[in-house]
Amino acid sequence: MGSVPAALVVLLLAGGLAYTASCTLQERLIFPRRYANQHALERPPVGVTQLWSRAPDGPQVEAWFIPARGASADEPGPAMVFFHGNGELIDHQLSLAASYVARGVSVLLPEYRGYGRSEGTPSQAAIVGDMVRFYDDLAARPEIDPARIVFHGRSLGGGVASALAAVRPPAALILESTFTSLAALARSHGLPEALCRHPFRTDRVLPGLQRPVLILHGSEDEVIPVAHGRGLHASAPGSTYVELPGRHNDFPRDRAAYDAALVAFLRTAGCSPRLARENLAADRAEARAGRTRRSHAPPRPRALSRELGHDGTDGGRAALPGLQPRGDRSDGPHRAAGRTPPGGAAIVRARARGRRRPAAVSARAVAPRARGGGDGSGGLRSAHARGAAARACDRGEREPAPIERPAPVIPEAASRVASAPEPCPPKPLKGPKKPTKGSG
Repeated sequence: MGSVPAALVVLLLAGGLAYTASCTLQERLIFPRRYANQHALERPPVGVTQLWSRAPDGPQVEAWFIPARGASADEPGPAMVFFHGNGELIDHQLSLAASYVARGVSVLLPEYRGYGRSEGTPSQAAIVGDMVRFYDDLAARPEIDPARIVFHGRSLGGGVASALAAVRPPAALILESTFTSLAALARSHGLPEALCRHPFRTDRVLPGLQRPVLILHGSEDEVIPVAHGRGLHASAPGSTYVELPGRHNDFPRDRAAYDAALVAFLRTAGCSPRLARENLAADRAEARAGRTRRSHAPPRPRALSRELGHDGTDGGRAALPGLQPRGDRSDGPHRAAGRTPPGGAAIVRARARGRRRPAAVSARAVAPRARGGGDGSGGLRSAHARGAAARACDRGEREPAPIERPAPVIPEAASRVASAPEPCPPKPLKGPKKPTKGSG
């Protein structure tokens, strides 16, 4: 048998080296975990439950769970599983989690292998296997309704969410800035699809999913072009497509439109609990009927609020009630020190004159009912809310700060009472001047 030509050996060696280099480059581009891990937190914030799942091949993988207040074994609620992009960590998703928790939806943030504090090496097969275990554990929780578990994936996370949906169909699927397939995206950069090790074929999952699908994409996306979002919409019959201004890493610019699309989709899919305005109306009805109020507000983890900022968001302003401070809390130090807060002198003078307490002279005053508040609540705190605040103060706790209200409107009569200077006491009448010694 003749010897193998030297040229063929060289060609085989060159092909092997090229494939190895391609695999190494793919791993660095698809899973840049070393970059993401530079921004990891030391530990989960207070209010977040840390979960661990050990894979059959050994590595331990982390997830964070943030429960929605009001969900219980008697009344299980919906849940959102969010899958982040390839350059992120679950540590970076707290603001989005807060926006869902504020709507009464529990949130699960599963991590990828090799990211953050999780062990192992990421791959499509390994990540999907880990997500299956996390999903099964979530669906088994008594406070979660397994029929209302929604997947939300961003960028690479959309491919992960779709791959998991193929084996664990969710109640609904949200894809944000996601590719039709990673293989197609790689082909546009010169890599043959056959050489793509982690294809994430989202376009093959959607046609047979038979679930509500929302597709969000930035019109100026330079990483995953908008044609991918439109292609996903075409491959998913009956899906909802929302295209908003923004690139890949600053999407969405129009946060109000983005939030409105999410709320409308969750409501249409039957995965949204009562919203804040409905909760407030129900609470007032219960207070008028004299029944015990059952709160549907989300939890108020203090350390979580520090991670999210004052309002619990990164610009969307869909904050957890209680995390956003009141616009003016300048009377707090005065009350703590036993001094009269700003506006208190006007109230004392009004009472001394036999008048009612003037409206909107205190920093805690809100707009009259006729004008209404920004949340549709009529602008007035319920009697139960005021009683709860008083009981909290008796226990030495700080009163939870409600969502910001519009600037108070001071009626004309009240403004005159508040701004009128206190009259000076009348001067005593002087008697006749006493004569001095030596006067005639």
